[in-house]
Amino acid sequence: MADRDEVALLICFLFLLPLVFTLPAPNEACAELRLGAPSSSASSTIDTMVSRIEEAYDQLSIDIFLPPLGPSPTRERLEEAFNSAIQFLALFDGHPPNPPFFTVPHVIGTTSTKLEEWRHKALAQAREKLIECAIPGNLMPTRIAYMTGPLTGANHPKRPFCNFLNHPDVSRFLLDYLHSVRSQMERACHASAGGANAAVYLAAKSEVWATLDPLRRAEAVLEAKGWREWIVLEAHLGGHVARYQARRQQPAYDPSPIVWWRFIFADAESFPLASSFHHRKAGQEGWRLAGRASAEVGLAK
Repeated sequence: MADRDEVALLICFLFLLPLVFTLPAPNEACAELRLGAPSSSASSTIDTMVSRIEEAYDQLSIDIFLPPLGPSPTRERLEEAFNSAIQFLALFDGHPPNPPFFTVPHVIGTTSTKLEEWRHKALAQAREKLIECAIPGNLMPTRIAYMTGPLTGANHPKRPFCNFLNHPDVSRFLLDYLHSVRSQMERACHASAGGANAAVYLAAKSEVWATLDPLRRAEAVLEAKGWREWIVLEAHLGGHVARYQARRQQPAYDPSPIVWWRFIFADAESFPLASSFHHRKAGQEGWRLAGRASAEVGLAK
């Protein structure tokens, strides 16, 4: 009887022996889990946000979203350009009790005074040129450079707008602002690149910013300001009724026609070329309405 039990135990031992050698040690099993392919949830959220925006816009030209003024602009395009310049320069003016949106960068010496002088002259000149756009003769080929030079030309005593925008301290200051808005955009658009603004994303690249003329730099800043106000207003209001009311107050510089992608489009990434350029032709009233709406809900700039 004992012999039979010993034989049975021996058979069981021989049967289980291969299984013992094939089982991994506890540490080895954990190592396999740790070293396996990372799950999507383990990936960096920031990297995912940036990559989605990069995939949508990185290979595109800034000219699609901020077109150059060109050698033969129409009267409407010229008027729009001077209105953009006026809006940009007005950001440095305060309206009591509200302080200015921007403050001219403080530079040691007399440079700050010079920058303020250029800004005031540029604002006056832009208003004058806006009126001159109505004169048919100023759109003739021999006069067009006279109209576009103050917005897109090189530095010159008679081009205060260019002098102001091309100044290294002003340029650096504005580029830093674009960087901050782009960072906020990357966080806000974590689900889709559809709510991002391609003009801001591209203009915030140092190598692209360096190629922009003064007018397009100003337009890029307005795009960034408009996008930030729009996304903050969306977050504050929310809901379908509030969305409808906000869209009635859509700014002329609409940061993205599909900023409401979560409610309007099932797949916002199907519209990667969304740009506010064509929406700026709606006029300037929208900007004032959006600013008034922001003030009413107590949103800080």
